[in-house]
Amino acid sequence: MATIKKVSIKSNYGVESFSDQEYNRPRRPNVDTIQYLSSLPLDLKVAEVELNEFHKHSEEEQQEEPQMIAAAKAAIEEVQNEIASLAGEERSSEQLELLVRIACEEHLGNCELSARRMLHGLSGYYLHLSCHRYGSHVTQTVMDICGRFQGQVNNTKDHRNDDDTIVPSVQDLILAAAFELMPHARSLAKHVCGSHVLRAVICALSGVARADEVVTHSPSGNNYINGSSIRKKKHKSQGSNSKNNENRCVQRLKIQFPMSQKCRQGLESLVEAITGYTKEKYIATEATPQGVLPDTKMLALLCHPSSGPLVDLLIRVLTILSSSSEPLQEARNIDFRLGTPADTTKRFLPQSEAEMCIKYILHWNSSNTACGDILYGLSGETHGSRIVETILQVSHDDLYRELLARGVFLGQLGDYAPHDVSNFVVQMILQTARSKDQVEKLVEGLVPLVKNSVLMESSRRGVTFRLVEMCAKWKIGQGEVLNAVLVGCCKKEGVESSSTTSNISPLKVENCINYLLSMQFLEDGGGKLKVDVNGARIIHYLLRFNPKLCGGILDAILSLPSSGLISIAKDGLASRCIMDGILEGPTSKDPFHKALKVLLRKLSGSWTSLALDRVGHHTVIKLYKMCPLEGKLAIASELVKDKNRLSGNAIGRSVSEICSLRQLTEGEDAWRESTTNQLAAEKFLDEIVGATKKKKRKRKKSSHKESSEG
Repeated sequence: MATIKKVSIKSNYGVESFSDQEYNRPRRPNVDTIQYLSSLPLDLKVAEVELNEFHKHSEEEQQEEPQMIAAAKAAIEEVQNEIASLAGEERSSEQLELLVRIACEEHLGNCELSARRMLHGLSGYYLHLSCHRYGSHVTQTVMDICGRFQGQVNNTKDHRNDDDTIVPSVQDLILAAAFELMPHARSLAKHVCGSHVLRAVICALSGVARADEVVTHSPSGNNYINGSSIRKKKHKSQGSNSKNNENRCVQRLKIQFPMSQKCRQGLESLVEAITGYTKEKYIATEATPQGVLPDTKMLALLCHPSSGPLVDLLIRVLTILSSSSEPLQEARNIDFRLGTPADTTKRFLPQSEAEMCIKYILHWNSSNTACGDILYGLSGETHGSRIVETILQVSHDDLYRELLARGVFLGQLGDYAPHDVSNFVVQMILQTARSKDQVEKLVEGLVPLVKNSVLMESSRRGVTFRLVEMCAKWKIGQGEVLNAVLVGCCKKEGVESSSTTSNISPLKVENCINYLLSMQFLEDGGGKLKVDVNGARIIHYLLRFNPKLCGGILDAILSLPSSGLISIAKDGLASRCIMDGILEGPTSKDPFHKALKVLLRKLSGSWTSLALDRVGHHTVIKLYKMCPLEGKLAIASELVKDKNRLSGNAIGRSVSEICSLRQLTEGEDAWRESTTNQLAAEKFLDEIVGATKKKKRKRKKSSHKESSEG
């Protein structure tokens, strides 16, 4: 291996200056070794199939280890002294990633010795590989997969190879990697490859796994990570709206194993190297606030496209390590069509490491207005705003309230909401509002902007969507917000409107619904329907308002022609937002009961077409279950005429079974008897489930009282 001296590393991925010191760079890889790795027929699917076969027959007779996994372990042992060199070669680096996945993945080889050999082979060359186009990928993969072996009991013993060389434990190897990169942490944080390696090292040290890898589901039901997907170029999806809030991806994390004291100290040192934070420094800022001035270098890191996401991950890791064992809020069901992302159920505790680190970064204890200025500046910057969103999401209630006050978010909504970037921060505030007082102030500040059609633009409609969602959740200001949406739509359409909802004509409400949906039929997509994402979501949550306010919206939706309603029922997004918005309402009471009857009449004659559609059959099933007996009979009578068509695919057969079409062919009496028995069984199960839920609620209330009394 060659040792060279450099001051900077230059590549297509960035120019980063390092201290003038010697660092190791591996030699060129051996051509014979490259050919050997290229000749290995590595395949994750084949390895999984072989392992499943091995488990099936292992109890019957003694078998050798699956061939693919044994070959991967042998290959790692063979090339362990050349791993760093091979990691810099394109084809060999891909093969190395496949080797470590097959040999070390928990559901495949699960070999700790191979993990040690991979980490040991990279030791001493992390600085070079972290800035390398291919080497950085290998380093990330090895850290992600091999880090979990720290959680095993016998992971601290050294291993000797056949040539008497010592292979240290996984924990020691990961700590060595962290300390090797630590002197250059801030420079690596701004490098497009190096920042990703630092993320992997942070997760490996803290025992936290990133749950955002590309996971492929195999036919056997097991999951494996697609290694080749890392190298594929990312193409922009056609017709996607990059300004949608769900595209601002949130890293989902989970704890794999408890962190050891050594790793905790290593993580603290790495946090200090990146952010400058230590507990002692934070306490010093509390003692002498006048001497604290904003760190411009740290603020530049927060706004950098590579280091910004790194600091974001660091805050989330500290939050997981600083949170209580009990979730502080109920996790919501993930529904990407409705813009409901995976909700963070953990918030850090007061006076925790996460809180002190955040306050240090934001210069919380500064005597001047530095903290407010920093929040204001970060909220308008593309990458800095993501960190503000993360801080708002994971903060406990008291700090959250202080953040809103320091950043003057509630008092300057007119500046934040219309901005290209800071409107996403406003959306996060609307999602995470903690009290009725905050909700009322948000409604008061945003309603005028909606009325003036400032937030009805397609690029700002996400704020209106989150406002309507918040009002539906908190049941505050619903009439005021509904009126503002209708008035804002009318102004955007150039139609004069009254200032009250009751005076807006049904025709104008129809125009508002059409404006929000912006329905288009794509010629290239075979007549596929395209609707505005946030507009459809606004309509969905308007239908979650008090039923007394929903009459005009329902009438406007059902005034669409039958062909339009059928297209909506067949589109994934439109069906989830519009059809489910109607069918999930209180259909036993007006105006939803009346809307159900109109919908049945308008979709009559198209039940077979909908029942055979991948999306449309959900509407058929839901409508059938909600109808009275005569309505069920009308739907089943139309479907039974095309029973042969329905039996041609799985979707049609499931609809036939639910609608009891086989019994209907035997006669109407047989169908009525079968349907009545089915309804009685469903009612019985609902009563049991409802009683169980009530008991659980009582237990939670009683336990809460006991804990408060204690």
